[in-house]
Amino acid sequence: MSDAPEPSPQRKLTIRIFLVLFVASAIFMSWFGVMQQRKHGPKSDGKPKDPYEDRSLFGR
Repeated sequence: MSDAPEPSPQRKLTIRIFLVLFVASAIFMSWFGVMQQRKHGPKSDGKPKDPYEDRSLFGR
């Protein structure tokens, strides 16, 4: 049994507000990322599909 005092109602409310804001921002950013991919296409990994198509490998 612990003798720790109960958290105050104000502290509980503050924690709940930050938790809701965190979850809402995560949902918004995932939605925003999907919209960006639909608009601009998926982000490439920076590597060419065929290395022979990349002229920078041959110094040109």
